[in-house]
Amino acid sequence: MGIKDRTTLDVEVRTAKLEAKEKELIANGVRFVQMEFIDINGRVRGKLSPVQQAVSPGGFGVSSFIQAILSGDNVCLSPYGNFDNGIPKLSVIPDPDTFRQWTWKPDTASVLCELREENGDPARIDPRKMLKAAEEDFLSLGIEVKAALEYEFFLFHNNDEAIRDGRYNDLIPFGRSASVYNLATYPSFTGFAENLFDRSAALDLNIEAFHTEYGEGMYEYVHGVSSALAAADSAARGKLHIKQLAQMHGLVATYMPAIGRLESDTASGAHHNISLWRDGRNLMWDEESRGLTTIARQFAAGVLDALPDLHLIFRPWVNSYRRMDRWHFSPENASWGLDHHTAALRVIHGAVPPRYSRIEVRVPGADVNPHLTLAALLLSGLRGIRREMEPPPYVQGDPVDNKGGEMFPRTYRESIDRFEKSLLAREILGDEFVSLFALTRKSELEAFEAWCVESSVDPQATSVTAWEKDHYFEWV
Repeated sequence: MGIKDRTTLDVEVRTAKLEAKEKELIANGVRFVQMEFIDINGRVRGKLSPVQQAVSPGGFGVSSFIQAILSGDNVCLSPYGNFDNGIPKLSVIPDPDTFRQWTWKPDTASVLCELREENGDPARIDPRKMLKAAEEDFLSLGIEVKAALEYEFFLFHNNDEAIRDGRYNDLIPFGRSASVYNLATYPSFTGFAENLFDRSAALDLNIEAFHTEYGEGMYEYVHGVSSALAAADSAARGKLHIKQLAQMHGLVATYMPAIGRLESDTASGAHHNISLWRDGRNLMWDEESRGLTTIARQFAAGVLDALPDLHLIFRPWVNSYRRMDRWHFSPENASWGLDHHTAALRVIHGAVPPRYSRIEVRVPGADVNPHLTLAALLLSGLRGIRREMEPPPYVQGDPVDNKGGEMFPRTYRESIDRFEKSLLAREILGDEFVSLFALTRKSELEAFEAWCVESSVDPQATSVTAWEKDHYFEWV
């Protein structure tokens, strides 16, 4: 069967499913659908449509500028969207298997959509497609990837006037103490968390825990284990629905890694937990050695080898580099260790090692694209398996002083340069994607540096700037 035949069959099957779904939704009282798709930065975008339009097999069109979008919804010209090619459209097509009715607003549902070229082919540049392909590579080896993400973020009482005026320090945190796992915090977060769990259950977001973190108004939530693609979908969509829930509670949520409000506040991370399975058995745990298996070590070796070159993916914005501080549990080098919280990879075995053994990647901040980060981790880990790579010994103590691994690029510019020139990045992610991603980050850096010149601000200063707050506070 050729590509054209497969595309025709895909359209026929999808159309039949959407027709059946339309009848089901209308019978259940659904009138509107929030159509959601994920852009190159991991941000969930979309529109609200009447149910009859939402089930159209043709979906809706969006500008190819979406593939080269910068913070604050600024854009740059790229090979995929420019005035020479007329800035062509992409199609956003609903996945009929992902419609979910909202229990808190029963006349509304949401659906996850896929990016396609105008001719129906998968979008040329799409991290979600990259993650799908990475999972299929593992499945070809008989390996199932399981993943779960943990997010830290801040909640503030909403003050529209202060935000519009850029007075972010005037916002009042939702929680007046920096106390971890505090069940007696004031005001209580339990009402918000209970609403979040209800939404998670309705939307299959798989959120299973919520608690206070070390910062005024700082919280953390944990997604349960699922396939890598489902984990990334839940992570990206979870941020959107938490922001929408926050609005209903008179709050505003920010995933900006370093908010620059209090020196005592920690920065917001997004730890990635990954394990490999075959036939219901965790391939990370070796009963005989009471430690990691050979394949787990090879996977880790591949990730450690790639992290310095791929650093830009895990710290993709100007503000990301305010978070790089091992003393605040945000790694500075490609190190790994057993239950080591300042290393890049933390090996965890848990109370029941055959079930819980996994690798936690601690580099990503809350501002990453989870589809892209998981794809990069899986592809670099697969490279380690195929090359039978061997990792260094576990680091003991300070990962930097004890030279536990190669140092990460220290600045945004250094990360961009290394990523763009990296043969490894191009090998596993492709020339097209590496060139486009580097282009967008260079444009982001240029915008920041131009503002610094205009505002007489040292771009190398360590404090969070007004530009960062305006561009990232509500946007990431």
